[in-house]
Order: sequence, then structure tokens, then C-alpha cells
Amino acid sequence: MTSVLSTVDLEVVLERVARLLRRHFGATRIALHRRLDAQTGEVLLIDDPRLPYPARGHRFDLRRSIVGAALDRRAAVVVEHLDPAARRFEEERRLALAGYGSLACFPLILDRNPIGVLEIAHDPADGMMELCYHHAERVARLVAIALHNSLMVEEVHRLNRLLARENADLKAQVARGQGGYVAEGAAMRRIMEQARRVAATDAAVLIRGETGTGKEGLARFIHEQSPRAAGLFVVVNLGAIPEGLIESELFGHEKGAFTGATGRKRGQFERAHGGTLLLDEVGDAPPSVQVRLLRALQEHRIRRVGGGEEIGVDVRVIAATHRPLEEMVAQGRFREDLYYRINAFPIHLPPLRERPDDLEPLVRHLVARIARRLNRRPPAVSGAVVERLRAYPWPGNVRELENFLERAMILGPPEELVVPDLPGTAAAGAQEEEPVPTFEEGVRALLERALRRSGGKIYGPDGAAALLGLKPTTLQGKLQRYGVQVAGRRGRRRRAAAPSG
Repeated sequence: MTSVLSTVDLEVVLERVARLLRRHFGATRIALHRRLDAQTGEVLLIDDPRLPYPARGHRFDLRRSIVGAALDRRAAVVVEHLDPAARRFEEERRLALAGYGSLACFPLILDRNPIGVLEIAHDPADGMMELCYHHAERVARLVAIALHNSLMVEEVHRLNRLLARENADLKAQVARGQGGYVAEGAAMRRIMEQARRVAATDAAVLIRGETGTGKEGLARFIHEQSPRAAGLFVVVNLGAIPEGLIESELFGHEKGAFTGATGRKRGQFERAHGGTLLLDEVGDAPPSVQVRLLRALQEHRIRRVGGGEEIGVDVRVIAATHRPLEEMVAQGRFREDLYYRINAFPIHLPPLRERPDDLEPLVRHLVARIARRLNRRPPAVSGAVVERLRAYPWPGNVRELENFLERAMILGPPEELVVPDLPGTAAAGAQEEEPVPTFEEGVRALLERALRRSGGKIYGPDGAAALLGLKPTTLQGKLQRYGVQVAGRRGRRRRAAAPSG
């Protein structure tokens, strides 16, 4: 009998228990259940030659079940003669029609706490009380220990997976670097000083500004300057999530809460516990989500979708939006109480066109960052290039500038930043009738031009990789990605792809 305790695998435990009981008592149904909350039970395992269902993970109402009765009484509940016409417990009719005559549920109690139930159904020819009650009671005590051990191991594995994910997130944040926010002009220096001051508090911050102005970057700066810097910085873009999934993303869900919810999922509020949660595009939150957000911010407690348990969360919330929230409040599209709750400390980020003093240091910062991403040295940036960039209004702000610089660095020479003609300039207007290549066409043309100049050679000081300022292995990856063939015979292509000697 002690073999039941030699494993933490629940399926093996149940198989051994079933084999043990059947050896003495013949055809027997064995099932393990546990309580999820006051009203809900969950099937852990079932071993039954007649009714091998419901499936593992199935949830049921404890109030109508013999399982709930055994848990509430903390004592075995026995139905000696099952009657399909009776209405004592939900299971009775189903088991009676399957040919079982008696049913017993034994609470699995460990340290005075009921952690589950062992359910046994038996043939009508033998009475449950006379034949197997006392033996099953002894088995239940062993199963309680085995179930506890199995659940503890499962919890350890879950926590290890959670720790691994959060460790990866923290490493990614460290890799992105601390700060990196460019603020040379007087207006931006004032904003950064405000950000430093509010970072030391837990006040809710609302960052306003046009799309692409760097709202997420400023929120990250506030987090990294705050006492919560050791915790996670979690970003949720409410405008990028389908409306029906926002609540699950923010607050999590329980298994079976909706179609496709095959397991319990922690929401982003729980992930950000001890850290900072950025609600990006908060103006896109639907009314139902606004209600739950307000409650989470007021009470610091959340409830998963489909769950009954309230979970405390210690989270600093920063909201960001480009929408006119005041107008939305007046129109009834955004809750006034939520607006005042997130607007405790407002910060307005000016568009890039209003930050002329920041443009040159921002360009140099972005060029260096893009160069690291491309595994190459940053090109020189001339004053003439900066003036050309400063003359353009950048309606897409910092995001548009970064994308433009990346394209220029991919298409241009490696030693100096050469920018294409900007929309609306005289040079661009003169060439308006010429077809504009796509991004992939431009990259492919640049790669082919470098290969032609190097005679198909990739490695070496006169190879295509050196001409482009790339590592040879990086260039080979880009050749493969953009489908560019090295000129010459197949054998020569293989030799060009590897260093000689």
C-alpha cells in the first residue's frame, strides 16, 4: 500500500490505488477531485472502466455534488444504494445507470485542511460499508499525502517557469540600458526634471502627446528612476488588443472562463506586481474595462475573468494617450472618475517639430542605437545632414525619424550618413514622377551593388561585407533573407561564402 507514496505523479498514484482496490473488490470507479473555491470543484483524475469521464480539468458545482458534502463535513459520505430516480446528489443518477450500486466520498485531509476528495463507486452486489469502507479510508489517508506532494511539486514547477520568464524580462530591460532619453532643449529638460521628481513617488502619471513622441520611453525612464526599478516594467497597448480580450490581458483568467481558456493565466497587473504597469493608449479602453481599471486603481485588488477570488496587487500605474480625454469625458466616452484617477500628475510631451534643440543629439543617439542593431560602426553625421533633417516637420515624430535613419543607414555608405530626399523638399518634388522602390527592393539593390563592386567576394578588406560595414556572417544572413545570389558559378559561390586559406 505504501507504493502509493513512492511517486508524485498523480496519474501513477491513481492507477496504483485503482489496482489495489480492484484486487480486493472487483469493478470499481476511482476519482480524485479538489476544491477551487467555495462553490467550484475540479476533476483531477478518473479511472473508471465504465464512465471514463468527465475529463481532467472539468469544473463542477460543489453545492450539488457528493464531493462538496464530503468537503463541508470533513467526513466520509456514503450512499449505500444508488437510485437513478433519487435526487440526493448530482452524480447518483449517472453512476446508477452505469451499473454502480454504492458510492463513497472520502475527504483527503492533511494538517486538518481538506485538500481534495477520493471518490469510489462499487458494484451493487457488494455493500460499500461491509466490504471496503475501512480499507478505502486507510487508502484515502495515503492518497491525501500523495496529492499534497504532487500539488507542491506542480506549484514549484509553476513558480520556476514564472521566475524564468520574469528573469528573462529583467535581462531584456537591462540590455536596453538605463535611460537613453535625449533632452537637450529647455522644454525637454523641464519635462525630465518633472519625471525625476514624480518617479520618487507612487503617484499616477498621465503622459500626453502625439503618436511617436516617446511616451513609452518617458514612462520607462520614470520606472527606472523610481524605487520600483528592480521590478518589472510591463507595457500594455490597449489600442492593439481586440476588445473582447482586453480584460483577460489585464486581469488574467481562470481555466474554462471562456472558449479557448485551457488554463489559468495571470494578467499584466499580476505580472507587474512590485513594478510599473504602462497603460498605453488608455483612451481606447472600452467602458467595461474602464470600470474594472478604476476599481483596480482605487482598491489595489483585481479579480481574474471567471474567478471569484480577489487578488491584491502592488503596482504603480502610468497611463499614456494621444487622444483628447477631456472631450471624451464631456461626450461620455471616458469615465470622469477614471480620468481624475489617472491624471494625478500630467506630463505633456511636445512633438519633435517643437524641439529643434533636441534634433541633433537625438539623431546621433538614434544612429548609434541603429548601428548596434545592425552590428556595424555608426557612420559620421555631418552638420549639413542635420540641417536637412531639422528642416522637415516629422509628423510621425521620433518614431518616423528612427525609421527614416535606419533606412538611410541600410541603403547608404557605411562611413557617412547619407539621407534620401525627404517628402516635400525640392529634390523630392523634382523626382516625384520616378517610381519609389519598396524597402526590400532598396535593400536588395544595395546588396547586389556591393557584390558587383567586390566581384562576388564577401570576406576580406575588399569584400562586400567591408564595403557595407557589416560582419561577413551578418551579410550572409541578409543575402539569404532578401534572396540575393552571389554572381558566378555555384562552386565559386560556395568559395566566396567562406574565408580562403
